[in-house]
Order: sequence, then structure tokens, then C-alpha cells
Amino acid sequence: MIITNLSSEPEGVLRSWLPHTLIAEHVIFLPDACPGKSPLPTGTAVLTSQPDWRSLARSDCGCGMRLLKSQMGAAELTQAIWNEVALRLQQNKGQLGDLGGGNHFLDALLPYDEDTLYFLVQIINMGCWLMPNVAKA
Repeated sequence: MIITNLSSEPEGVLRSWLPHTLIAEHVIFLPDACPGKSPLPTGTAVLTSQPDWRSLARSDCGCGMRLLKSQMGAAELTQAIWNEVALRLQQNKGQLGDLGGGNHFLDALLPYDEDTLYFLVQIINMGCWLMPNVAKA
């Protein structure tokens, strides 16, 4: 089994999280990898042809990260705008794009070579996640 480690965890720790019944060609541990609630760790992508794979992935399926480019610079991000983004996420609870809990997060990022803010969010599922008129995203 090929392991690609994009997380900050040591490979030995990651291997210890994998179920002993997993038959996979390739497992990718993403930056958000953690033990999770399923036999398969949260934050993994698995290439397998194992017929009973679904029994290993009972929760945290469909979570994903979105990188959203805004139309605002760093100086434009105020506490009021940040609070509005957080409020909209809270109001979205239980729907597509729910922020969830645990290892899910929202972060504002500023690249070294530009002044445009990006928002990185890990959400419960990869459905459409739209926040019109917030942070000009």
C-alpha cells in the first residue's frame, strides 16, 4: 500500500489509524487527517476496489476543503465582516456546506505575493457553498 502523507503526523501514527481490514492500493492523508469516528481516519482519500469499503467509511464522508478567493485586500477584513461570515456559517447548520465541528475550520489567508484575501474552509460536504454579498467572495 502506497502512503502519501500531506499531514503533519508521522507516517507510523497514520498507519496505526488505518483499519486492519483495509485493502487499498493508495492512501492519501490530507492536512486535516485525524482518527475521526469511522474505522477510516478523517482526512483520507483511499484508492481501493475492496467490495465492503463502505463499512470502513461510516462518518465524515464528503467532507472537503474549499479555497475561496475574495475581492478584498487584507486591510478590508474587519471584525464586523469576520463576524458576518461566522454568523452565516452558524445559520447554515445541518445544510450543504455546514462548517461542522472537530477538525473543521474557517481561515483567512493572505498570499506572500499579493494583497487578495482567500478564505479556506473545511466543510461537512462538498456541495455548493455560497455566501453572497459576504466579504465580496
